[in-house]
Amino acid sequence: MQNSTDSTANMGFHLRLQLGALIALLLSPYLVLSLWGSEAQLIGFFPDDAFYYLKTARNVFEFGFATFDGVNPTNGFHPLYFLLVTALAGMAPATWFLNAVFLLHVTMMGLSIFLLLSRDKRCRLLRALHSRQFFHFPLHFCLYGLVPEWKHLWWY
Repeated sequence: MQNSTDSTANMGFHLRLQLGALIALLLSPYLVLSLWGSEAQLIGFFPDDAFYYLKTARNVFEFGFATFDGVNPTNGFHPLYFLLVTALAGMAPATWFLNAVFLLHVTMMGLSIFLLLSRDKRCRLLRALHSRQFFHFPLHFCLYGLVPEWKHLWWY
């Protein structure tokens, strides 16, 4: 016989698995774009200063140190993100570098959403998907799930 805590933990695992599948489904257009999109299609997703990171990461392998212009060293970047982008610059061919960085962004966005929503012990998002009120889900989640204080604006 299974006790209630095992059943609750098992249900939480399945709900989180479904959450991961839902996030993957929602991000699938971006995943497809990151794998098969052209540079012209991807360029609009990057802010102007993103190319500072991309050029500096490429220059690490060309000049052997962090530099934007090839002459002067630079240190104006976030180290962890720069390490990730530099690793991609070393692994990805130059023609696929922008796609690889976009794929990194999509992956980080998916993991962030998953970690944020999976911390909800009551799993309101997935329970709403399983309820009869599925079509009320987007409004309910936006108004009550993300910012609980908003419900007071609507009821008073």
